[in-house]
Amino acid sequence: FTKGDLCVLIATLCQAFLILWLVHWKFHRFDISLDAVIKYFACGFIIVTGLAVFFELVETIVIHVFLIMAISLSGITKVQSQDFGSGVSSFGKLGVQFVSNGFGGGHGRYLQDQADDMSKTFAKEFPVITCVYLFVNAFLMAAMVEELAKYFGFRMIEHPDFLSDKQLQDGAEAVAAAERRAQREVALENEESEYEDDGSEGADGDPASSGRDCAAYEAMGDTVATTVDAAVSAAAEAVGATSPRAESNLTLVPAPTKTLNDKGAAITVAMVAVALGFACCENLVYIFIYNGSDLETKIAVLVLRSLFPIHPLAAAIQSIGVCRRDIENDRRFGVGRSILPAVLLHGSFDLAIMIASFLVAVNPDDEEFEEKAETASLVVSFVIFIIGAVYYLLQSRAQRKRLNELESAGTKAGLLPTATGAAADHALV
Repeated sequence: FTKGDLCVLIATLCQAFLILWLVHWKFHRFDISLDAVIKYFACGFIIVTGLAVFFELVETIVIHVFLIMAISLSGITKVQSQDFGSGVSSFGKLGVQFVSNGFGGGHGRYLQDQADDMSKTFAKEFPVITCVYLFVNAFLMAAMVEELAKYFGFRMIEHPDFLSDKQLQDGAEAVAAAERRAQREVALENEESEYEDDGSEGADGDPASSGRDCAAYEAMGDTVATTVDAAVSAAAEAVGATSPRAESNLTLVPAPTKTLNDKGAAITVAMVAVALGFACCENLVYIFIYNGSDLETKIAVLVLRSLFPIHPLAAAIQSIGVCRRDIENDRRFGVGRSILPAVLLHGSFDLAIMIASFLVAVNPDDEEFEEKAETASLVVSFVIFIIGAVYYLLQSRAQRKRLNELESAGTKAGLLPTATGAAADHALV
């Protein structure tokens, strides 16, 4: 691990942090806390990556079994891959020898990773089957699995930023009640230890001082309770609730300060943070494992993968469906409908690269063709990325309009309070 590798590692992390800074701190730091962003990013980096790798490996095995069966039935008796790792698996009477690279090899999205698992002869003679294989690889094994993993990565994190006003009120009341019980128990224990010999006498043996001591204990308890109440009130106000307290009634009165668009922005930022965590880990794998030959190659891979941040864009598109269901209460938007546009975008992006990779693999000696295929792949990927970005902007604008109308209608009907404070000045971008 050289100094150059360290620089590439830092640059890879900074690429993800830069996008997070733009998405969160620059535009939406009042909509979701930094604590939440860090936790969602960590979930994407660790948990989502693990889920995606596991399920992609399972799909890889299944797809490759069907591919080997197709090759066997075609009459080709041997399939060999050049420079494709280690590990040879035999499949009995099929007479097919399949060379695989073990961990992490199912997806290959660069120009030497695709079509290595199939004979060039088979690919040329059966292009339809090959195209089906690439389509399944792009849309099912890569796009669908990864988008589902990112979606559930967002769902599995429960953060106070996304709790309802009632949940915040109930939680704060529970904390206040628990603190008061703890203080009472401490006071009782101190009183019992002080008066265990003679409960009628004070600390100095004077019965008259007993009342003074009890009053002192009560005063101390009230002071501590007041301090706890102040801390709870400050915490409640920080998360969007006020806490007017009476001596005999501990209640929290919800005071929402976020608009519906602010809540939608928080969902979008959280889902993008999950996607950036996953993309950051994936970039490190591609740079240091799949393409870990020399420093120039690592830098080239980092630059190419940074040009088209498809994962955060797909997550932002997912957030449109999540907001439709969670904020607009449109129950037609379940998991499938929410992630479908993101899967189509992600799968099309991957398919363009895979087709170029396949064409280069079956024409390894034509350098001019390879250069043209790479250029065409970049152009098509760029066009697909721009289409996805435009789609998100249009859908986001339409959603902002719907949320504004919902909030206006709710405010007029008395169902929603008017937003106050800094949150009223920020909307979903």
